[in-house]
Amino acid sequence: MTELTTTDSVSSPISLRGESSAAVVMLHGFTGSPYVWRDIAHRVHASTGATVSVPLLPGHGTVWTDMLDCTWEDWVDCALDEVDAALAEHDRVVVAGLSMGGTLALEALVSRPEVAAGVLVNPAVYVDSPLARFAGVLSPFITDVKSIGGDIARPGMDEYAYPRTPLSGVAQLYRGCERVRARLWSLQTPVTLMSSSTDNVVASRSSDFIARTAQNVNRVIMRESLHVATLDYDAPMIIQQIERALARDEA
Repeated sequence: MTELTTTDSVSSPISLRGESSAAVVMLHGFTGSPYVWRDIAHRVHASTGATVSVPLLPGHGTVWTDMLDCTWEDWVDCALDEVDAALAEHDRVVVAGLSMGGTLALEALVSRPEVAAGVLVNPAVYVDSPLARFAGVLSPFITDVKSIGGDIARPGMDEYAYPRTPLSGVAQLYRGCERVRARLWSLQTPVTLMSSSTDNVVASRSSDFIARTAQNVNRVIMRESLHVATLDYDAPMIIQQIERALARDEA
């Protein structure tokens, strides 16, 4: 994986102002960057006229050591600030998230019931590493483990994730997933749950739990993509589902 600098465009937040009364907030994953949504963001903006934003989560888009002091609350606050800004200016807001971005999207959907719909791409409500449960205890002694990035079937694609994964960040994600699972029963907002049939980062139990716990879920299986499906062969399907979510809002 390629280390980013603060001047690289792939790590920059995305803000595309539209002329319609709708907005889409897209959230990237753990150790990733807004780049994973860049092409989809521009295509949805062009096809729907919606305002599209992709924030850069705290500790991301620079060097992996910048994540060492980040908390789950830092990431939630960033996501909710973006959603609140969209709600303040638009009649209809859809929240989309990839991986941990999907976890944060679930937080937003539970916390902000006025959001019209969610589109979740391989979201995590479990951290599947056997180290995850002990990550907080181990992190003072083992600062980092191997990268989780790059799970893409399409040749030549790079999500620009960090080359190392901070164990303190894993501990925060583990805690966040526990929190989301405990609150998911209350979610009534319509959700499109997009799951890759093969995912080497987030196991199927996360999507299975969401599908059986949330109240209004439409599950879509992506058969041609791995974990980072926004950069993979099924990206057009993701665009279509976001467009449908916006269209439902207009009906």
